[in-house]
Amino acid sequence: MCKYQHFLHFLPPSQKYRDELKELLDYKQRVNDVDGMLHDKTIKRMTEKNAEDYAERVYNQRGGRYMTFAPDIIETRLAVMQDTLAQKDKAFTYKVMTDALSIDINDDEPKLEHRIKHKFDDVKALDMHHLGYDSPQDMKVSQNNIDIFAETARRRAELAAAAREYLELTEQEDELDNINFKDIRLMTQVADKLQKKPEIKSLRRDEDIVKPVKTTDLGKKFDLSIPVKQSLLEMQMDEEENDMPGRRGRILSRYL
Repeated sequence: MCKYQHFLHFLPPSQKYRDELKELLDYKQRVNDVDGMLHDKTIKRMTEKNAEDYAERVYNQRGGRYMTFAPDIIETRLAVMQDTLAQKDKAFTYKVMTDALSIDINDDEPKLEHRIKHKFDDVKALDMHHLGYDSPQDMKVSQNNIDIFAETARRRAELAAAAREYLELTEQEDELDNINFKDIRLMTQVADKLQKKPEIKSLRRDEDIVKPVKTTDLGKKFDLSIPVKQSLLEMQMDEEENDMPGRRGRILSRYL
């Protein structure tokens, strides 16, 4: 993913996720409002009715009356909302990262901006275990790219093993489905092969190799009148043949 972020800088940074960002910021404001209501000492000294009206007017929140006799209800509400906000924020952050975006909170109004986390040379070869079908020929790989790929594969395998151990010990085996162990194993296998022989083996060796042909300058002008006239003449001849007895069926069958 990080590799292709370098090719997406031309995309508009805010249009695609504008609505989702607004929804996230609105929810964050609601969390702040509940937090403010919970820590407002004034509301605790009010009557239930006044507390309810005050909370709706100042914090745009219902349930202010609970602050006068059961503030733990608001504490529970805040805890649930904070957990929900953390999940929303994590999901949104991951989503925008695919387009090399991040949230700029230093502005008066938070907005999305392009921000690439990794240098291209550090990530350009991290998908080599998926490039077997990209070419009908084996592809040579530099030692520097092999070293980066192998180290990343080793680190991924190490982290995955630690995560598995922790999730199994804490009886959270369902979370293991979020770890792509198959991809990690493939990456490790390819890393081992690359260290023995520095090339990506093609998985399309049975295909014919396309040889380069001569190209033409896009700025060159051609006289298209000749081929156009030729095409019109052929179409006219086909129409005449279609009108001949016994020919129409055979001609039509070519287009069915």
